[in-house]
Amino acid sequence: SSDIERAAAEAAARQVHEQLRLFYDHAPIGISWLEWGRDGAGDILHPNRRFCEILGLTPEEARDFNNVRRATHPDDLAEQDALLAALQRGEGDSFTMEKRYRHRLGHIVWGRMTIAVLRAADRRITHQFAMIEDITARKQDEAVLRDTLRRSQELERIVNRSPSVAVLWKAAPCWPLEFVSASI
Repeated sequence: SSDIERAAAEAAARQVHEQLRLFYDHAPIGISWLEWGRDGAGDILHPNRRFCEILGLTPEEARDFNNVRRATHPDDLAEQDALLAALQRGEGDSFTMEKRYRHRLGHIVWGRMTIAVLRAADRRITHQFAMIEDITARKQDEAVLRDTLRRSQELERIVNRSPSVAVLWKAAPCWPLEFVSASI
């Protein structure tokens, strides 16, 4: 009976492992986890497919933490290092930051990265998990919005300094005034 129970438990564990592997491999966000050795150094990095795509690294390249670090935009390294150092000191178990990656094809990829750690009973980090959501499209939209707002404010200043009167009407049916220059 114990052999049957053990075989059933092993089969159930294999099934759960396979389900987790499928979830991990096909997640819509980049995920990696790093095992920490007793010496306090990262040992083995395990990236999923999306993690590699976002950073522009092959799976083999993404297994090396130094390659992942090199993909980080240099202007974002100091903030990331400070947040990682705080985790190392035991000041919390996670952080989130928006940062840039230099993709191998030459473009910048913006990511919303969350790092979370697991600790042993002695508070030593045993595992570090990274989750990266590609937010490049949102950052591009924000830049366009900022530029549009800046140009609109610039145009309003020009029109308000003009000696002529400028009026902007909305279309029918109610014909409300949209804008009247300060010259009136």
